[in-house]
Amino acid sequence: MEIPKKSIIYPVKSRWNSFFDSLERLLELKSSITWLNDSLRKSTDSVIRRDGVNLEERMLSETDWITMEAIVEVLRPFNDATKILGGSKYTTLSIVYPVLAQLRRVHCPLIPSAHAEAIKAIIEPLVDAIQNSVIARWSPPSIGDMNELRFPNPQATMASQNLGHTAMFFDPRVKDLRYLEERERARTILFVKSRLQQVSGAPEETPSQPSHNKEPTSALAKFLSVIPEPVITNVKDELTRYREMPLLPVQDDAGNDTDPFEWWRQHRSLFPQLASLARHYLAIPATSVPSERLFSDAGMQDLILLLIIKWYCIETFYTVR
Repeated sequence: MEIPKKSIIYPVKSRWNSFFDSLERLLELKSSITWLNDSLRKSTDSVIRRDGVNLEERMLSETDWITMEAIVEVLRPFNDATKILGGSKYTTLSIVYPVLAQLRRVHCPLIPSAHAEAIKAIIEPLVDAIQNSVIARWSPPSIGDMNELRFPNPQATMASQNLGHTAMFFDPRVKDLRYLEERERARTILFVKSRLQQVSGAPEETPSQPSHNKEPTSALAKFLSVIPEPVITNVKDELTRYREMPLLPVQDDAGNDTDPFEWWRQHRSLFPQLASLARHYLAIPATSVPSERLFSDAGMQDLILLLIIKWYCIETFYTVR
Protein backbone atom coordinates (compact mmCIF):
# COMPACT_ATOMS: atom_id res chain seq x y z
CA MET A 1 0.00 0.00 0.00
CA GLU A 2 1.28 3.47 -0.92
CA ILE A 3 1.06 5.68 2.15
CA PRO A 4 0.56 9.42 1.50
CA LYS A 5 3.37 11.55 2.89
CA LYS A 6 1.32 13.97 4.93
CA SER A 7 1.63 15.09 8.51
CA ILE A 8 -1.07 15.93 11.05
CA ILE A 9 -2.22 19.55 11.20
CA TYR A 10 -2.92 20.87 14.69
CA PRO A 11 -5.62 23.52 15.26
CA VAL A 12 -4.41 26.94 16.35
CA LYS A 13 -6.87 29.46 17.80
CA SER A 14 -5.14 32.45 16.23
CA ARG A 15 -5.08 30.94 12.74
CA TRP A 16 -8.11 31.00 10.47
CA ASN A 17 -9.45 27.62 9.29
CA SER A 18 -6.92 25.63 11.32
CA PHE A 19 -9.69 23.50 12.88
CA PHE A 20 -11.09 22.80 9.42
CA ASP A 21 -7.61 22.02 8.09
CA SER A 22 -6.91 19.61 10.96
CA LEU A 23 -10.14 17.66 10.39
CA GLU A 24 -9.68 17.56 6.64
CA ARG A 25 -6.11 16.31 6.99
CA LEU A 26 -7.23 13.62 9.45
CA LEU A 27 -9.80 12.41 6.91
CA GLU A 28 -7.07 12.31 4.26
CA LEU A 29 -5.03 10.11 6.59
CA LYS A 30 -7.93 7.79 7.46
CA SER A 31 -6.80 5.01 5.13
CA SER A 32 -3.23 5.23 6.46
CA ILE A 33 -4.42 5.12 10.07
CA THR A 34 -6.67 2.14 9.34
CA TRP A 35 -3.84 0.34 7.54
CA LEU A 36 -1.47 0.98 10.45
CA ASN A 37 -4.00 -0.34 12.95
CA ASP A 38 -4.49 -3.56 10.97
CA SER A 39 -0.74 -4.03 10.42
CA LEU A 40 0.12 -3.62 14.10
CA ARG A 41 -2.49 -6.12 15.24
CA LYS A 42 -1.32 -8.70 12.68
CA SER A 43 2.36 -8.43 13.61
CA THR A 44 4.19 -11.49 14.95
CA ASP A 45 5.95 -9.29 17.49
CA SER A 46 4.01 -9.19 20.78
CA VAL A 47 5.18 -5.67 21.61
CA ILE A 48 3.97 -4.37 18.26
CA ARG A 49 0.67 -6.24 18.67
CA ARG A 50 0.24 -4.55 22.05
CA ASP A 51 0.70 -1.20 20.33
CA GLY A 52 -1.97 -2.30 17.87
CA VAL A 53 -4.34 -3.07 20.75
CA ASN A 54 -3.68 0.34 22.27
CA LEU A 55 -4.33 2.01 18.94
CA GLU A 56 -7.51 -0.02 18.45
CA GLU A 57 -8.86 1.34 21.74
CA ARG A 58 -8.30 4.88 20.50
CA MET A 59 -9.56 4.36 16.96
CA LEU A 60 -12.54 6.40 15.85
CA SER A 61 -15.75 4.56 15.10
CA GLU A 62 -17.40 4.71 11.68
CA THR A 63 -19.96 7.13 13.13
CA ASP A 64 -17.12 9.36 14.32
CA TRP A 65 -15.58 9.43 10.84
CA ILE A 66 -18.90 10.25 9.17
CA THR A 67 -19.56 12.97 11.74
CA MET A 68 -16.16 14.43 10.98
CA GLU A 69 -16.92 14.37 7.26
CA ALA A 70 -20.20 16.19 7.89
CA ILE A 71 -18.48 18.86 10.00
CA VAL A 72 -15.90 19.40 7.26
CA GLU A 73 -18.65 19.87 4.68
CA VAL A 74 -20.40 22.40 6.92
CA LEU A 75 -17.18 24.35 7.46
CA ARG A 76 -15.91 24.11 3.86
CA PRO A 77 -17.79 27.21 2.60
CA PHE A 78 -16.20 29.24 5.40
CA ASN A 79 -12.78 27.94 4.45
CA ASP A 80 -13.41 28.95 0.84
CA ALA A 81 -14.80 32.34 1.91
CA THR A 82 -11.81 33.29 4.04
CA LYS A 83 -9.42 32.30 1.25
CA ILE A 84 -11.37 34.36 -1.29
CA LEU A 85 -11.66 37.42 0.96
CA GLY A 86 -8.00 37.13 1.95
CA GLY A 87 -6.81 37.53 -1.64
CA SER A 88 -4.50 40.35 -2.71
CA LYS A 89 -4.51 40.20 -6.52
CA TYR A 90 -8.17 41.11 -7.04
CA THR A 91 -10.82 43.28 -5.43
CA THR A 92 -12.23 41.75 -2.25
CA LEU A 93 -14.29 44.42 -0.47
CA SER A 94 -16.99 44.38 -3.16
CA ILE A 95 -17.64 40.65 -2.72
CA VAL A 96 -17.96 40.59 1.07
CA TYR A 97 -21.75 40.72 1.09
CA PRO A 98 -22.25 38.30 -1.83
CA VAL A 99 -20.03 35.83 0.02
CA LEU A 100 -21.93 36.38 3.28
CA ALA A 101 -25.24 35.82 1.48
CA GLN A 102 -24.00 32.37 0.47
CA LEU A 103 -22.75 31.60 3.98
CA ARG A 104 -26.23 32.24 5.35
CA ARG A 105 -27.38 29.26 3.28
CA VAL A 106 -25.12 26.76 5.03
CA HIS A 107 -27.16 23.61 5.62
CA CYS A 108 -26.84 20.16 7.10
CA PRO A 109 -25.19 17.81 4.54
CA LEU A 110 -26.73 14.53 3.43
CA ILE A 111 -25.96 11.84 6.01
CA PRO A 112 -26.17 8.04 5.49
CA SER A 113 -29.40 6.73 7.01
CA ALA A 114 -27.59 4.21 9.21
CA HIS A 115 -25.93 7.01 11.15
CA ALA A 116 -28.38 9.85 10.53
CA GLU A 117 -29.97 10.29 13.96
CA ALA A 118 -26.76 10.26 16.01
CA ILE A 119 -24.91 12.57 13.61
CA LYS A 120 -27.77 15.02 13.09
CA ALA A 121 -27.90 15.54 16.84
CA ILE A 122 -24.40 17.01 16.54
CA ILE A 123 -24.51 18.68 13.12
CA GLU A 124 -27.88 20.44 13.22
CA PRO A 125 -27.09 22.51 16.37
CA LEU A 126 -23.73 23.37 14.79
CA VAL A 127 -25.42 24.62 11.62
CA ASP A 128 -27.96 26.63 13.63
CA ALA A 129 -25.21 28.22 15.73
CA ILE A 130 -23.22 29.16 12.61
CA GLN A 131 -26.23 30.68 10.85
CA ASN A 132 -27.22 32.67 13.93
CA SER A 133 -23.65 33.93 14.31
CA VAL A 134 -23.44 35.05 10.69
CA ILE A 135 -26.78 36.85 10.90
CA ALA A 136 -25.93 38.50 14.23
CA ARG A 137 -22.54 39.71 13.02
CA TRP A 138 -23.40 40.80 9.49
CA SER A 139 -27.07 41.78 9.32
CA PRO A 140 -27.53 45.37 8.07
CA PRO A 141 -28.26 47.97 10.76
CA SER A 142 -31.83 49.01 11.32
CA ILE A 143 -32.26 52.46 9.79
CA GLY A 144 -36.05 52.64 9.71
CA ASP A 145 -38.35 53.21 6.81
CA MET A 146 -36.65 55.07 3.95
CA ASN A 147 -39.70 57.34 3.72
CA GLU A 148 -38.96 58.54 7.23
CA LEU A 149 -35.20 58.74 6.83
CA ARG A 150 -33.78 62.20 7.53
CA PHE A 151 -30.25 63.50 7.47
CA PRO A 152 -29.85 66.13 10.22
CA ASN A 153 -26.10 65.94 9.64
CA PRO A 154 -25.64 64.75 6.03
CA GLN A 155 -21.84 64.78 6.10
CA ALA A 156 -21.62 62.63 9.23
CA THR A 157 -24.30 60.26 7.99
CA MET A 158 -22.71 59.83 4.58
CA ALA A 159 -19.26 59.30 6.10
CA SER A 160 -20.58 56.35 8.10
CA GLN A 161 -22.03 54.63 5.02
CA ASN A 162 -21.05 51.00 4.70
CA LEU A 163 -17.94 50.74 2.55
CA GLY A 164 -18.81 47.20 1.52
CA HIS A 165 -22.12 48.30 0.02
CA THR A 166 -20.46 51.12 -1.90
CA ALA A 167 -17.67 48.91 -3.21
CA MET A 168 -20.30 46.41 -4.35
CA PHE A 169 -22.02 49.12 -6.39
CA PHE A 170 -18.77 49.86 -8.20
CA ASP A 171 -18.21 46.19 -9.01
CA PRO A 172 -19.90 45.70 -12.42
CA ARG A 173 -20.56 42.04 -11.57
CA VAL A 174 -22.84 42.87 -8.63
CA LYS A 175 -23.71 46.54 -9.18
CA ASP A 176 -27.43 45.75 -9.03
CA LEU A 177 -26.97 45.29 -5.25
CA ARG A 178 -29.24 42.23 -5.34
CA TYR A 179 -27.66 40.96 -2.13
CA LEU A 180 -29.00 43.91 -0.15
CA GLU A 181 -32.46 44.79 1.12
CA GLU A 182 -34.33 47.49 -0.77
CA ARG A 183 -33.71 50.17 1.84
CA GLU A 184 -29.98 49.45 1.84
CA ARG A 185 -29.91 49.70 -1.96
CA ALA A 186 -31.60 53.08 -1.82
CA ARG A 187 -29.23 54.27 0.87
CA THR A 188 -26.20 53.13 -1.13
CA ILE A 189 -27.38 54.88 -4.31
CA LEU A 190 -27.99 58.03 -2.30
CA PHE A 191 -24.46 57.89 -0.94
CA VAL A 192 -22.93 57.33 -4.39
CA LYS A 193 -24.85 60.32 -5.75
CA SER A 194 -23.47 62.43 -2.91
CA ARG A 195 -19.91 61.28 -3.60
CA LEU A 196 -20.34 62.06 -7.29
CA GLN A 197 -21.41 65.59 -6.46
CA GLN A 198 -18.34 66.00 -4.27
CA VAL A 199 -16.06 64.76 -7.05
CA SER A 200 -17.66 66.80 -9.83
CA GLY A 201 -18.47 69.91 -7.81
CA ALA A 202 -21.67 70.25 -9.82
CA PRO A 203 -25.31 69.98 -8.73
CA GLU A 204 -27.28 66.97 -9.89
CA GLU A 205 -29.68 69.09 -11.94
CA THR A 206 -29.00 72.56 -13.27
CA PRO A 207 -32.00 74.69 -14.35
CA SER A 208 -31.75 75.78 -17.94
CA GLN A 209 -32.58 79.22 -19.31
CA PRO A 210 -35.90 79.59 -21.15
CA SER A 211 -35.56 78.70 -24.82
CA HIS A 212 -37.28 81.93 -25.89
CA ASN A 213 -36.88 85.60 -25.09
CA LYS A 214 -40.54 86.58 -25.25
CA GLU A 215 -42.55 87.06 -22.10
CA PRO A 216 -45.39 84.54 -21.71
CA THR A 217 -48.71 86.10 -22.65
CA SER A 218 -51.29 83.48 -21.68
CA ALA A 219 -52.10 82.31 -18.16
CA LEU A 220 -51.10 78.74 -19.05
CA ALA A 221 -47.76 79.87 -20.48
CA LYS A 222 -47.04 81.84 -17.34
CA PHE A 223 -47.67 78.82 -15.14
CA LEU A 224 -45.55 76.47 -17.27
CA SER A 225 -42.64 78.90 -17.55
CA VAL A 226 -42.24 79.34 -13.80
CA ILE A 227 -40.15 76.18 -13.46
CA PRO A 228 -37.55 75.85 -16.23
CA GLU A 229 -36.90 72.52 -17.87
CA PRO A 230 -34.05 70.71 -16.02
CA VAL A 231 -30.88 69.87 -17.88
CA ILE A 232 -29.43 66.44 -17.10
CA THR A 233 -25.79 66.90 -16.19
CA ASN A 234 -22.94 64.49 -16.87
CA VAL A 235 -23.01 63.31 -13.24
CA LYS A 236 -26.56 62.01 -13.40
CA ASP A 237 -26.04 60.76 -16.94
CA GLU A 238 -23.02 58.71 -15.86
CA LEU A 239 -24.88 57.14 -12.96
CA THR A 240 -27.94 56.32 -15.04
CA ARG A 241 -26.01 54.82 -17.93
CA TYR A 242 -23.82 52.78 -15.57
CA ARG A 243 -26.82 51.30 -13.78
CA GLU A 244 -28.51 50.47 -17.09
CA MET A 245 -25.51 48.58 -18.47
CA PRO A 246 -25.65 44.75 -18.29
CA LEU A 247 -23.82 43.06 -15.46
CA LEU A 248 -20.31 41.84 -16.08
CA PRO A 249 -20.32 38.00 -16.10
CA VAL A 250 -18.43 36.47 -13.19
CA GLN A 251 -16.45 34.32 -15.67
CA ASP A 252 -15.57 34.85 -19.31
CA ASP A 253 -16.08 32.32 -22.12
CA ALA A 254 -12.76 30.67 -21.28
CA GLY A 255 -13.82 30.05 -17.68
CA ASN A 256 -11.54 32.69 -16.19
CA ASP A 257 -12.74 35.07 -13.47
CA THR A 258 -13.47 38.51 -14.87
CA ASP A 259 -11.67 41.57 -13.50
CA PRO A 260 -13.65 44.67 -12.43
CA PHE A 261 -10.50 46.79 -12.67
CA GLU A 262 -10.07 45.78 -16.33
CA TRP A 263 -13.74 46.59 -16.97
CA TRP A 264 -13.28 50.09 -15.54
CA ARG A 265 -10.10 50.56 -17.56
CA GLN A 266 -12.06 49.82 -20.73
CA HIS A 267 -15.00 52.05 -19.74
CA ARG A 268 -13.26 54.95 -18.00
CA SER A 269 -13.84 57.25 -20.98
CA LEU A 270 -17.59 56.64 -20.68
CA PHE A 271 -17.67 57.07 -16.91
CA PRO A 272 -14.69 59.26 -15.97
CA GLN A 273 -16.02 60.39 -12.58
CA LEU A 274 -17.45 57.01 -11.61
CA ALA A 275 -14.18 55.35 -12.65
CA SER A 276 -12.27 57.63 -10.28
CA LEU A 277 -14.50 56.59 -7.37
CA ALA A 278 -14.38 52.94 -8.42
CA ARG A 279 -10.59 52.87 -8.17
CA HIS A 280 -10.87 54.31 -4.66
CA TYR A 281 -13.38 51.79 -3.29
CA LEU A 282 -12.38 48.64 -5.17
CA ALA A 283 -8.77 49.00 -4.01
CA ILE A 284 -9.74 48.67 -0.33
CA PRO A 285 -8.93 45.15 0.98
CA ALA A 286 -11.69 43.29 2.81
CA THR A 287 -9.31 41.85 5.43
CA SER A 288 -5.86 42.42 6.89
CA VAL A 289 -4.67 39.06 5.55
CA PRO A 290 -2.60 40.51 2.66
CA SER A 291 -0.58 42.76 4.99
CA GLU A 292 -0.17 39.98 7.55
CA ARG A 293 0.95 37.65 4.79
CA LEU A 294 3.55 40.20 3.74
CA PHE A 295 5.01 40.30 7.25
CA SER A 296 4.98 36.51 7.47
CA ASP A 297 6.68 36.03 4.09
CA ALA A 298 9.34 38.64 4.83
CA GLY A 299 10.33 37.00 8.10
CA MET A 300 11.46 38.53 11.34
CA GLN A 301 14.77 39.74 9.91
CA ASP A 302 12.93 42.31 7.80
CA LEU A 303 10.35 43.23 10.42
CA ILE A 304 12.00 46.51 11.41
CA LEU A 305 12.31 47.57 7.78
CA LEU A 306 8.66 46.79 7.12
CA LEU A 307 7.58 48.75 10.19
CA ILE A 308 9.56 51.76 8.97
CA ILE A 309 7.95 51.48 5.52
CA LYS A 310 4.50 51.15 7.06
CA TRP A 311 5.09 54.19 9.28
CA TYR A 312 6.33 56.20 6.29
CA CYS A 313 3.26 55.24 4.21
CA ILE A 314 0.88 56.24 7.00
CA GLU A 315 2.67 59.56 7.51
CA THR A 316 2.60 60.24 3.77
CA PHE A 317 -1.09 59.35 3.54
CA TYR A 318 -2.15 61.74 6.28
CA THR A 319 0.14 64.47 4.96
CA VAL A 320 -1.44 64.23 1.50
CA ARG A 321 -4.92 64.32 2.99
